Amino acid sequence: MNCKYFIFLFFLVLFSYGVFASSMGVSPPLANIIYVGQEKIEGTFTVNTYGEKNLKTYASGGLKEYVFLDGDETELKRRVEGSTTVKYSLRLPKDLKPGNYRIVIVSEQYFTMEEEIESGGTARAFAAIGFVIKLRVPNDGKFLEASMTIEPAKINIGDDVYFIIDMLNFGTEDLTDLYADVTVNDPKGETLSEKQTKSIDILKPGQSRKVVSSWQTGGYSSGEYSIEARIDYGGDYLAEPKSRLRIGDIFIEILDVTTELNGTVGKFIIDIQSNWNDVIKNVYAEIIIKKDDETIDRIRTSSIDISPWGKDKLVAFWERNSLLPGDYDVEIYVYYYDKQARSQLKVNLPELEKEAPSPEMSPLLIIAVGLLVIILLINLIWMMHRLRNNKTEKKRRK
Repeated sequence: MNCKYFIFLFFLVLFSYGVFASSMGVSPPLANIIYVGQEKIEGTFTVNTYGEKNLKTYASGGLKEYVFLDGDETELKRRVEGSTTVKYSLRLPKDLKPGNYRIVIVSEQYFTMEEEIESGGTARAFAAIGFVIKLRVPNDGKFLEASMTIEPAKINIGDDVYFIIDMLNFGTEDLTDLYADVTVNDPKGETLSEKQTKSIDILKPGQSRKVVSSWQTGGYSSGEYSIEARIDYGGDYLAEPKSRLRIGDIFIEILDVTTELNGTVGKFIIDIQSNWNDVIKNVYAEIIIKKDDETIDRIRTSSIDISPWGKDKLVAFWERNSLLPGDYDVEIYVYYYDKQARSQLKVNLPELEKEAPSPEMSPLLIIAVGLLVIILLINLIWMMHRLRNNKTEKKRRK
């Protein structure tokens, strides 16, 4: 009985923790900060308690000793009803090594001594929530981080496409005269377009800016294209953000379906064509045979790779087994990537040609044949006996 009680109490505590933890929130949930030697970095966040609570706030993590709250405090205790704003400041050492750091400022509920006594010391779960600071310390010297985004997300033939390149000075020195050479390449790696963006005069440590290039897709076919940017910022390496874009959509067309169904093993031949400028891999078809809306059989072809703008065939074999002759509905699905092409048709299973049966002998014919064999045997025995007697008589006369 005691064991059951403790198990019940254990799950009750877990449930209580979930209820209490969900009764607090923090806004915003995190801050991204780049440290470039500032004496003090300040910010605020709001804790929502959704009720009256005692709240204790403190920092945790590897750099917690450099976090101060509401001035010079390292821990705050306050009675909160609804919400409270917490002010924090970071006073980091100048020799902090380059890299990524994570600091969490925790706000958790607690009981005062009087509340502990009133509760009788029973087990309780308390809400806690954290505000996350992602701190990045730049590399020494010159260093540029760059990334690329493409707009719009869905592109049709004839649309103008924009390549937006974000540049972040993640070094300790100023970067000047920054621009990007942007190239558009087809799947074979041949350059279709090359442009240079406008330049940024100066980018100080910790600062970020954007440059934009564009491309007009008119006259180009549907397909995938690779985009490459090269930025020479004077460092040890080039910054080379890359991306890919898709014009139109990958599309496979079912051109024709032919059948050969006269034998015990039938055949479906599916002619397909790719309307895409790159190889489409692992293309296969599934064929569903139905009779009166009931699925009778499913068959699948082998997978193939279809070349750019190419035509090919998918072949499936179907064993008729004991299926009766008649009309059947057929659904054909050609699968490629996360897409499919679909076709429907009706087929007629003809009656299988039966093999010519071997002629059957009637009972009278069997009797006649048997008598003929007996007569032949009797004649053969008689002739042999007569020959033997003739030889014996000849010997006696001599």
